[in-house]
Amino acid sequence: MCGICGFTGQKDDVLLKKMCLSLAHRGPDEEGLFSQEGASLGHRRLSIIDLSKQGQQPMSNENARVWVVANGEIYNFKQLRQELACAGHTFRSQSDSETIVHAYEEYGEDFVLKLDGMFAIAVWDAEQKKLILARDRIGIKPLYYAFSNEKLLFASEIKSIVQDSTFNREINHEGFFQYLAFQCILTNETMFKGIHKLEPGSMLVFENNVLNKKRYWSVDEAKSEESSESEVAAALIDAVKSHLVSDVPLGVLLSGGLDSSSIVAIMHEQGIENIETFTVGFNQPDDELKFAREVSQRFGTKHHELIIKPQDLQDLIGKIVWHMDEPLADGGAIATYLAAEKVREFVKVVLVGEGGDETLGGYNWHKLASFPLSLLPQK
Repeated sequence: MCGICGFTGQKDDVLLKKMCLSLAHRGPDEEGLFSQEGASLGHRRLSIIDLSKQGQQPMSNENARVWVVANGEIYNFKQLRQELACAGHTFRSQSDSETIVHAYEEYGEDFVLKLDGMFAIAVWDAEQKKLILARDRIGIKPLYYAFSNEKLLFASEIKSIVQDSTFNREINHEGFFQYLAFQCILTNETMFKGIHKLEPGSMLVFENNVLNKKRYWSVDEAKSEESSESEVAAALIDAVKSHLVSDVPLGVLLSGGLDSSSIVAIMHEQGIENIETFTVGFNQPDDELKFAREVSQRFGTKHHELIIKPQDLQDLIGKIVWHMDEPLADGGAIATYLAAEKVREFVKVVLVGEGGDETLGGYNWHKLASFPLSLLPQK
């Protein structure tokens, strides 16, 4: 996890520094700043691939015409790098982020179609005076923006945008009502009036003081269960393999359930040795420790059991809300926050079994989708 931020218009090194500092928790390893008349970019780095100075951002092409800051990981960067090198592009690092720079040089705004990964990206084309924001296909990495006083601001978190003292902080009642109804904000609104989320699979192009939003990807139509079973298995194996590219140690948050256990099994089949697994317990009868132990013993992982003790929830919830920037009705956020605090003592990157229930309808309330409307109370 890294953090990106920036804005268009006149240089303001003080604002850029403040915006970047507010994201320090996302990237404790390095800070990178770039500013010129037209655009300023900031980056907080959590170094995962190419730990050297050559991998630091903001990153430019050879003639400093194209500048990039990115949060995330480009899984196909090695293949893309080879393709771009054959086209005559010169690389100065082993970083996956540098492929974004040259992909934009080669393919223009279609560069994003070449990327397989999770990402939030800002590209500044100094020659065309154009800023491009792009978010990955399903929105794994966050990206917020605001257009205020003829200036476009963007950041990985809302708290970075509101560092601009000219931005008027107001509650967005549309976002607030959505939250009360759905326990989250479903659209591109936020709880802050004037601050928006860039939608998954979308790009925002800012040129000549005009914002132009484009959707470059959308979900395919659903397939039958029979035709998609083998495809899901193959996609899961490919996804795990792609997440194993790292220059730092990896771990797995292992609950002992189907999703995380499948990840450990696939890593084992790929020949990964000394897999670090982590299970969190809360001294409760329904703790998952025994199930995780069985999986760990089956695949011979280096297992850690982390017992979380009760804390002052008032203080803890305040910290979690600060990180989230706006409310989200997810009690699991407390456990996730506490687990992350513990796991960071051992590894820098963890794989988790997120998304399986959401994709395959694994939660109890998903059954309501097929509930016969005729059985509902009639007026």
